[in-house]
Amino acid sequence: TQAPTASPVPVTEEVTLTITAAGDCTLGGDTANGGYSRFQSAVRRNGYDYFLKNFRPLFESDDLTIVNLEGPLTTSGEKRANRTFNFKGDPANVAILSGSSVEICNVANNHALDFGKSGLTQTAEVLTDAGIGWSGYGKTHYALVKGVRVASLGFTEWDFETDVITAAVAEARRNSDLVIVSVHWG
Repeated sequence: TQAPTASPVPVTEEVTLTITAAGDCTLGGDTANGGYSRFQSAVRRNGYDYFLKNFRPLFESDDLTIVNLEGPLTTSGEKRANRTFNFKGDPANVAILSGSSVEICNVANNHALDFGKSGLTQTAEVLTDAGIGWSGYGKTHYALVKGVRVASLGFTEWDFETDVITAAVAEARRNSDLVIVSVHWG
């Protein structure tokens, strides 16, 4: 997403944003040990609204909710080799997030590529189609929230060197009023 073109909030006007940040949201499970199947059974029994129902009032009352999406939402069969666990969720499970007022997902984590780049690409498409922004793996998400230009960046500890992260944050800072950096692990 490109940086919002609206002018920043005037210095004389005070704006308060309430931001909720949540950790790992695994909307599926490991495909080899049955975690994926068990999760989908729970979806069929309980519906999408079941999983975040206790958090929904908090997420709905804030201005911005950011979560870590721990694993791709994909139909890809391109399973990453030599992994103990390969997580994925059904793309329709995005309704768990969209129905609970989650606005942004950090997709940069140790399970994002469990089903290859095609799995990550499909996840990005699924999130975008559901109206949910995403950041990670070189993509910064920009949003305009109550007139404040917000930039969201996502990183994993092992995928980017410090200088790359520093440059990305500096770029986001030039194009926004508020920079939120989500780092998974470490």
